[in-house]
Amino acid sequence: MKNSTKAQNKLTKQEKEKMSNRTVLISSFAILYGILLLFFKKMCSYSGTVLGAVTFMEYLMWISLAGAMLCAAWSAYKEKKGYYIYSGMFLFVFLSILLILRIETLMDDQAYIINFGALVMAVIMSQIYYALRVHCKFTGWYKIVFLAVVCLALMVMTIAALEPKFWDFLRSIVRG
Repeated sequence: MKNSTKAQNKLTKQEKEKMSNRTVLISSFAILYGILLLFFKKMCSYSGTVLGAVTFMEYLMWISLAGAMLCAAWSAYKEKKGYYIYSGMFLFVFLSILLILRIETLMDDQAYIINFGALVMAVIMSQIYYALRVHCKFTGWYKIVFLAVVCLALMVMTIAALEPKFWDFLRSIVRG
């Protein structure tokens, strides 16, 4: 029984290459988007460029929402799950810019910290997922622990975005 499930979990060379390409795509997206966020943060720190940065972020936010909806619709129409990754990336851009521009309970630095934390988690977890899948270990406890860590990270970032007292709690932990 164990050998048959292991044989089913084996990936072909083409599947490994496809997973590798997606891992590189997610990692490069996270790095490039992180650089763009740093650019926005720098632009917003100068009074002369704030309006341009905010306007550009507004356009990017709504274009990314439209892109997410278009990719999801196209994926459903073509019945291919591969387009959902693009939809997720567009949705992440929309939510991150929405967090920066619209959540009044957060200071700018806190919104950027949450976004950079999410980008770092995306890179790390995509690399771990790739390694687990390639080595046929994405089953049983490994899968449960991986999904638990992802859910925990999402929960912490959501609480950090919605609850202003979370930052006071973090400061109290750091100070001891």
